[in-house]
Amino acid sequence: MKILLAEDDAVSRTIAKRTIENLGHDCVTAKDGLEAWDMYQNNPDIEVIVSDWMMPNVNGLELCNRVRGLEREGYTFFIFLTSLGSRDHLLEGMKAGADEYLTKPLDTEQLRMKLISASRVTALYHHMRTEDNAGDAVPPTGSNSAPVSIPAVSLRGERRNPSSVPAAPSRVERRNRMRGKVWDILLSKGKISEEQMHEALETQKGSPSEIGKTLVSLGFISEADLAQAQAERLSLDYVELTEADVDPEAARLVPEKVLRRHGALPLRFEDERLVVAMSDPTNIYALEDLRMISGRQIQPVIATENDLRRIQTRVFAVGEQVTDILEGAREESTEDSDLDLGVEAGSDEAPIVRLVDSILQRAVGDGASDIHIEPQAGELVVGLRVDG
Repeated sequence: MKILLAEDDAVSRTIAKRTIENLGHDCVTAKDGLEAWDMYQNNPDIEVIVSDWMMPNVNGLELCNRVRGLEREGYTFFIFLTSLGSRDHLLEGMKAGADEYLTKPLDTEQLRMKLISASRVTALYHHMRTEDNAGDAVPPTGSNSAPVSIPAVSLRGERRNPSSVPAAPSRVERRNRMRGKVWDILLSKGKISEEQMHEALETQKGSPSEIGKTLVSLGFISEADLAQAQAERLSLDYVELTEADVDPEAARLVPEKVLRRHGALPLRFEDERLVVAMSDPTNIYALEDLRMISGRQIQPVIATENDLRRIQTRVFAVGEQVTDILEGAREESTEDSDLDLGVEAGSDEAPIVRLVDSILQRAVGDGASDIHIEPQAGELVVGLRVDG
């Protein structure tokens, strides 16, 4: 990434520039906010600004306000570098449109983690913009106030009267719609108070974690609250996953181990795209993996990590394992014999043992209190009792 560093202190500027370059990024420097503003306007390649707060001519707060007010292709990730660190001071910076902040003296590990977050947001914007251009054949006109907008996905079971609902905006229109920060959305919806935001900012000092996860860890919001705010910010849909949302054909396009590694689950096909629930849609590497393996463009929607793990367990713990077990047993059986599940073998590798193991895994994953096995004509029905 190309990073603009605005810092009026020469020693601090040199140290920060060297640190950024050692992390593998290209860094240009400005000695005050006015110089930084001129450089930013004339350099479209700048994706991240790391700015000191107290600077002559134009301070960091004013620089942030100007950046957010400029119509510009792409999204600029803004990080405040400050030695003040008071609660009101930090909240003022966030309200101005900063994405993150770092306190002085500069900590290399914290800077590295903030830049990883920056690279994911900016990379996601470029990734989805490329897909929008291919799908809409319309030249993009970016807005610097929003990192990304992605086409809406109708939630399963949602019913609307087409005559009473205005036409849905195109992907380009949605991408250009202004979005606030996660904390702005949470504040505006009454999910958190300014006092709680103050406390979260204080707690986050010295930590590389994102402010949203800090709010969850303090118990101020739920994981679902954070996911919904992230979805609104990115113009994505948020889904409360159920097993009924998953089209088995779509889920089988990507190996289970890949989906578990990336915290993702394909839900269905929509036009030529694969709709995928993800806990972190800014993970550009995951999006590329899913696209290459499935052979389809990926349209992400946001779900909580807990929901994804729970539904992954339900979708994969029994379905694919039972199929593999029965197929293996069928291959070992002769053409004229009954299906051999290895009842007499007693080995841990016997199909019957693995079949029972898979049922138990599913029961544990669902938090079941009972397992009911009901032999019926031509089939065996396994039922789980969950929450009564």
